[in-house]
Amino acid sequence: MAAENCVDKENLGVTRCTKFPGPLKAMIITPPGFSLTPAEALVSTNWQNALQDVVADRAYLWPEFDKIEDVSTESVYDEGINSDILADQGKYRFRAMINAGLCMHKNMTTHSGKGDRVFLIDKKNQIIGTEMANGNIRGFKLGLLNTEKIKISDGSVGTFSPVYFVLKDETELSKKGLIVDAQDFVNELQSIVDVTLELVGSVSSSTMVIDAFISCDEDTPLTGLVAADFLLLTDAGAAQTKTLAESTTVPGRYTLTAGTTFVDGTVTLVPSASISVDAYEAANTLTVNVP
Repeated sequence: MAAENCVDKENLGVTRCTKFPGPLKAMIITPPGFSLTPAEALVSTNWQNALQDVVADRAYLWPEFDKIEDVSTESVYDEGINSDILADQGKYRFRAMINAGLCMHKNMTTHSGKGDRVFLIDKKNQIIGTEMANGNIRGFKLGLLNTEKIKISDGSVGTFSPVYFVLKDETELSKKGLIVDAQDFVNELQSIVDVTLELVGSVSSSTMVIDAFISCDEDTPLTGLVAADFLLLTDAGAAQTKTLAESTTVPGRYTLTAGTTFVDGTVTLVPSASISVDAYEAANTLTVNVP
């Protein structure tokens, strides 16, 4: 029987399974309550659904790391004449360097804080998390996530957004760590891209013209939308019927034609989970004033 406050020792025979986390290349930040069963974690759809969930329950796949620094603290020992005592095992801390532009940097700063959880993704396309008491897998609790100030190039290295993150409890990896083999799908996961809508010209009771483009890259139009992707409502919140045609000369320009007559209201895109082209979401809602 194990002594109080101790654990039974496990055997250490040679094994051919030496699965370990590799160099980190990305991460998925989730709300505290998000988890998957081991079987669910092997299905890409479950991860993609989490990335396109409603905002309150959404997971976020971050841009791939260009560099990663392990800035973990070392174990601390209290060394005396007659004994050595482990004072602290130290913390897992990392600083990811991401070169994704100023717009993306500003988006990443909105995620700074603590309390969420993080799945780590390594270069072997493994998703690394921690095991719950019920056997499910969830991300590691974040002690802190902070998008630091931009590190501007000095001419010898690139410009980066440094993202510093700390795992709250090292035992979630060292004692409860789990690895999901995601090499068949992890590179296919899509993070939501913000889209900006702009009215072109004047609105009439029969037509309106809208440009759709990637918010962080105004030169990139969003093409391929269909009528059902546009959510057109009256001021009272009722749906307005319409048909849609995309311009053959201006990519990302759409003409909406009224099923009957347009009235004052709003127009945006449907939620990302419902849009016909993955994975986009409107960053704004347009006010429609019909003369």
